[in-house]
Amino acid sequence: MYFTEYYGKRTIPKKAIENFVNGLPAIAVLEENIAYYRAHNQMDNEIEEIAAVERYEQVIRLRALPAIGHLRVSKVQPYQIQELYASWASEKRMDKKRGGLSARSIVHHHRVLRNAFQQALRMQLVASNIFDSVKPPKCSKIAMAVLDEDEAAKVLRAVESRSELYVPVAIALLTGLRRGEILALRWSAIDWNRKQLSVVQSLSQPKGRLHFGPPKTASSRRTVSLSDLLLGILKKHKTSQGRDRWKFKEDYASLDLVVGQEDGNPIPPQRLSDAFRAFISHVDVTKVRFHDLRHTHATHALRAGVHPKVVSERLGHSSVAITLDLYSHVLEGMQAEGAAKVDEAIQAALAKLA
Repeated sequence: MYFTEYYGKRTIPKKAIENFVNGLPAIAVLEENIAYYRAHNQMDNEIEEIAAVERYEQVIRLRALPAIGHLRVSKVQPYQIQELYASWASEKRMDKKRGGLSARSIVHHHRVLRNAFQQALRMQLVASNIFDSVKPPKCSKIAMAVLDEDEAAKVLRAVESRSELYVPVAIALLTGLRRGEILALRWSAIDWNRKQLSVVQSLSQPKGRLHFGPPKTASSRRTVSLSDLLLGILKKHKTSQGRDRWKFKEDYASLDLVVGQEDGNPIPPQRLSDAFRAFISHVDVTKVRFHDLRHTHATHALRAGVHPKVVSERLGHSSVAITLDLYSHVLEGMQAEGAAKVDEAIQAALAKLA
């Protein structure tokens, strides 16, 4: 931790800061930032989970340090960062996939690095944030893959015989919960009388370790109303799970999980996604990812006339603006229907005056 080791807790004269910054290598800023976020386990109040912090550190260590870590902070120019982004878009990927980094990935890298230097600016490690003068590439919106109502029904019917998939698929389609939220859901979080569940945890797997932690954001902690269809599915599943508990006896993991392995242990998130991908490939519907079931739920709700604010609350978005932006294509398709309803109401009022 270069800065804290160099100055400790003493009052820092302005001239000392200037002299320090002029000779400070970028690696000092980035390493200091990693230490800060590891200590606080947070990313500017955006995501408070181990996996997120590790991804944050990965961007800095694997991408930023090799490229600019050796440069003096005072000598780094915006054009150098701009050229760096261009090289990331064309060079080979670390995950061996074809092509360079996508525009979306570069924007994410830019956000991480800008946050790192912003923290350094607050700590008076740097005089300005060089990344404020850098423009990341524009991200084109990705076409969202969703199931229509008929396809969703077909998927539910087809998956009914797949015990390990039926309940998580049903929960995703009928509530819009995220994968990690579904896998961390406990029976104690379901209020049968009020027909609702509470989202209080999420399951992730950073570096292969299963980890129960807080949901993605503060707004992700929420209460979600349950339909009669889903309540019926959950009640039957609870009975079935009781048989598994009796079968495994003392070897059953009493974690109170709604969705788990036959012996009660949690299901690794990626395993669920892989199983769903294999299953959906044999069903004659639009090929979607498990996460797209969440988008499907939101799309169905909006098409059914559910207010965007309610949909936003069900999804756990921090603001309705996020929901409106993500599903603007759905709302655009509803404009003609809205115009027709307004027209119908005015026509009826005019008829009364005739």
